[in-house]
Amino acid sequence: MEIDGAGTVFTHNLGAGTATIATKAIKDADTPRASTITPAADPDLTLEVEANSTYDVECVAVWTNGGGGMRMTWIAPAGATMTWTDNDGVGVVGPTGVVTFASATGTTLKGTLVTGATAGNLTLSWAQNTSNTADTVLRAGCALKLTRIT
Repeated sequence: MEIDGAGTVFTHNLGAGTATIATKAIKDADTPRASTITPAADPDLTLEVEANSTYDVECVAVWTNGGGGMRMTWIAPAGATMTWTDNDGVGVVGPTGVVTFASATGTTLKGTLVTGATAGNLTLSWAQNTSNTADTVLRAGCALKLTRIT
């Protein structure tokens, strides 16, 4: 296994003649949002994806709930499909599906992303679940990891 300076992990499986590449983005600062229920791209939890590829997706998200809860979805390249879930067992089909939390302050999102002919980025997009003037804050240290499997 090798890790480069950008946090890309290369795992080589020479016996099978394949290589798996994992990339990871880690939030280095808190991001607050208030008075909004319209998800917007997180400035840190975004990773590049290649066209015609399949990825295992895992995102660990922890937040401070100012009273508005949390609403999460994804921004993916055109033509991508995604099946994903949170650790509470809510299953979602499509990157633009939504999971919401009223009082929880953390979750692990897992799924499979299949890109079409368009490369681009997979980005966690989020807002408050109900509009509240007190900040909902996605905390530093949250992480998004993609492992390319085909």
